[in-house]
Amino acid sequence: MTDLNTRNTRPLSGAHETREEFTGTGTDVRIGIEAEYQIYDPENGFKPITIAQNAAFEAVATANGLAISHEASAQTIEIKTDAYRHTDFSSLCDEFNAHYTAFKAVVKEAGFESVNVPLLPQASFAELLEQIHPRERAQVFLRHFEDHDALETARYFTSVSGLQASISYADEQHGWDIYRRAVYLAPLLATVLSNCPSVLSDDAGELTAVTRNETLARRLAPYGREGGVAEAFWTSDNATAFFDAVNEGVWNAPLFCAYDGEGALQYFADAADVKSLNDLDESYKTRANYDLAASIQWHLVSVSLLPQKDGSYKRRIEARYFDTLEPEHGLAVTQFLSALAFDKGFGQAIDRFLDNHGFDAQSPARSRGLWQQSLDSAIEDGYATPQEAVYGTASVLEASEALAAIVKPYVNDYPHLAPLYGILRDCNPPKNTVGGVIADQGLDAFLRNGRDDAEQAEKASFSKARFSRRNLSL
Repeated sequence: MTDLNTRNTRPLSGAHETREEFTGTGTDVRIGIEAEYQIYDPENGFKPITIAQNAAFEAVATANGLAISHEASAQTIEIKTDAYRHTDFSSLCDEFNAHYTAFKAVVKEAGFESVNVPLLPQASFAELLEQIHPRERAQVFLRHFEDHDALETARYFTSVSGLQASISYADEQHGWDIYRRAVYLAPLLATVLSNCPSVLSDDAGELTAVTRNETLARRLAPYGREGGVAEAFWTSDNATAFFDAVNEGVWNAPLFCAYDGEGALQYFADAADVKSLNDLDESYKTRANYDLAASIQWHLVSVSLLPQKDGSYKRRIEARYFDTLEPEHGLAVTQFLSALAFDKGFGQAIDRFLDNHGFDAQSPARSRGLWQQSLDSAIEDGYATPQEAVYGTASVLEASEALAAIVKPYVNDYPHLAPLYGILRDCNPPKNTVGGVIADQGLDAFLRNGRDDAEQAEKASFSKARFSRRNLSL
């Protein structure tokens, strides 16, 4: 969850006061990574750690000088890098790898284990709801989801971990280009980099075989299947209009909670009290609540806060549709996004690729239907039957091959692209239903056995149902 200065009570009066921070960072353009990992108790199968165990883990992390951030549920921990200039990617890699190594060591010292997958296979929804982190915002958010029967959004918040790559932009046109490319690529990259386990616990606590891209489906819960991207993107045809709409969207977003003058989070349980920042009482129109409203933008690609050292604010483009990955895949994704943002030739090649697959650079509205079709196929077909998945005007397999051909010449200049190139070339995701490759051998064996058991149960259920229908027909 985004860290906020909850005591920033500087008053604001309207969207005109916050518009300037969307204009870009000039020559000081940077990249960064945030990676979430899930921790389990090896003495209890692959069950997630509890709130008490989370506190024990945090104590060990603090003693070892490891900076971590907590997510909504106790088992999910985030590590992040500083923001680095795109020309200094090696330093970003060094910091990320150092954090990751320290994180794995702390997990081990605390007596737990972590896995590089976005969902713990034995974590039932009911169990996760009992282990919400005590931080104030997590408690309020989950209370709101429960009060408003938004259980699928709660499921997303408590169960899914991932990787977010962030890129600041020089000016509005640069930001618009990065955002557009990241959005159009989302269905393809979310498919080829799907890292979902092949079995998961259902609501009854039984292991069931995964047949779709479950993490991508859950990420869409807050706004529904057609709300993966902010409406501002589809209704804009230029950079200025887009950032105008994004800024105004923050001011018009309904707030079910807000910080008071003491920095305490007030929950609006009564639906009549849920209002946008524009409509709230003047005492709530503060910088802290604008930042809160900006943080409640849970799309696949977002225009996120970027606090500056002088206390001012700018914005970054954040791609949020990646699963938790092995470190080399996370760095590959980040360097890919960096290249499409800062290497003119690579960015133009990506634009040609998108155009060849039916995505209009000038008018997102004309591409909305095709993009939605691609996203739906990524969810329903891309995991279990990738040979049937479509992306734009081609199949996922054809599009992966075409993107691999673009990436290949750049691997020498951007060596961290190599793992991504291999995945695109072979269309072999890090973990999929036909085996894949994951580092944790214990989890791999568990998934393979669980997959066999789940498939046997599914076959038995199907045979029983078929037999019952046959009897009815006699």
